[in-house]
Formats: sequence, C-alpha cells, structure tokens
Amino acid sequence: MSLSSDQLSVVSLGVSCQVTHQLRQNVELLARELAIADLQVSPSYFDYVGVSVSSLLSMLSRLDFPGCGVPESAEEIAIVGGFPYWPKEEIWLGHYFREHGMLDGKVDIAGRFAKDRDIMRFMTEKFRRLDEQSLNIIFVIGNAQENLLAAVQPLLEGVDAADQFRDWFHFSAERMRKLRDLLVGRLGPRFLGLVVIENDETWSGPWSVDRVLRAHVGAPGWRGEWKGVDENWSPVLVSSLRALVRETVTDETWAKTFGVAGVRQMQETAEAASPG
Repeated sequence: MSLSSDQLSVVSLGVSCQVTHQLRQNVELLARELAIADLQVSPSYFDYVGVSVSSLLSMLSRLDFPGCGVPESAEEIAIVGGFPYWPKEEIWLGHYFREHGMLDGKVDIAGRFAKDRDIMRFMTEKFRRLDEQSLNIIFVIGNAQENLLAAVQPLLEGVDAADQFRDWFHFSAERMRKLRDLLVGRLGPRFLGLVVIENDETWSGPWSVDRVLRAHVGAPGWRGEWKGVDENWSPVLVSSLRALVRETVTDETWAKTFGVAGVRQMQETAEAASPG
C-alpha cells in the first residue's frame, strides 16, 4: 500500500510515480485530517511505476493467475529512454533493476533481476491480499505528472504522440467504471472509492461514475518535474479522501468499523474545515 492503517488504507494505482510521491509527502497531513493516528507509509506494487490504463485493467483482471505482475526472465525487460520497461505489461519500472533502487542508480537488469523479481513477487502477493490488511480501502490514480509524455516518448517513434499518450493514460468514464468494478469485485464493502486526479491538459471532459471521485490539480508545472506541486496536491488529497470517508462512515456499518469516537472525530474535522 502507499499509506496504511488498520482502519484505512490509501493505495496508489499509478499511472505514474507522482501519485505515490504525493501520498507519502502528505501522510502526516492526511493522518491528522482523517483522524487516523496510525496512518503510515507501506509499499505497494504500483508505487513508483508507470503503467498504461489498459495494462492496469488487464493486470487487475488477471491478478490471481500464476505469474501475473512478475516477469519470468531478464530478457523480458528492455531499457527505453534510460528506464527499465516491461513491454508485455506496458510498465515503466523506474526504481527497479537499478543500483540501490534509485533513479540515479546505474541500470543493471541482469545483475538485479533475481532480487527485484522477488520484490515484485512479494508486492504482487501483498496487493492480492489487500482485503486482509485494512478494513477500508481508497484507491488513487492520476495522470497529472508533468513529464509523463517525455518518459514514454522514446517508444513513440513514427507514432502520433498525442494519440498514443491518450490511448495509454486517458481516464474515460468507461475505463474508470471498469476499474471500479474490478476493485469492488475483489474487495466488496471494503472498497470506499476511487480518486481520479487530472490536470488542465489531461482532463477528460465531463463524466460521472458512482463511487469515483474526480479531482483536479490545476495547470501542469515545470515540464521536467515529476513530483507535482505540493500546494496543489495537499488540499486535493485532503478534500477527496475526507469526502469519501465522510460519505461512508455516516452509515451504521462503517460507524461500527471506525468506532463511534472515530466517526465523530472525522465528522467534526470535516465540518470544521468546510467553508461557511
């Protein structure tokens, strides 16, 4: 998971590193605003990877199949634009197969493959068992990373970049409905909702899907930046997650889950922050 507690987990689904970075950047703020003191960082499969929406949907639909999410051999991993890339699953593994797992570390697919494949296998199994790890789960997906197109540009020779970018990372109502249904199918009532984050350039037009909360982080910033603007992300994450929690914990079932005191504290926190 990206953030985890016994009561609530907030899980990044990509499609880029920026979502995980901002969740972790805001863990203390979110713990305070959601009144969940033990909310803490906990790694998950889609942390710090780039993945196309279609591949994400495909992987979630095959999650219980043997070998899903884990490459069989080092030959499956290519280097594209300086990044390890898994063509079969359309995943950019920026922090895998590098010295120390850092972006500035030397790429060494052959030398790191066995160790990093074990990590991917562990993370896949952890994702499979989300329902055993938290009582309630919110997912976050975002395509607002400013350098996302630049990261995939080396794959687009001879292809219209805008069309390919849209195909990989566009958040349509149909795609988000499929994503929600896959998550509900796995988690049942533990699924609180899906937060979908876009910016001015990636905004996919007017649409609405039940239990999918859309959020907007404004205009893209500096093109070479991947982390996002903290001042834009912090209020968006707080308001989005609080809205989903507040909407569900008012129900008697969720009140039992969070406890009467926890529900009251979350409601009071949300009301105090509401304008007017």
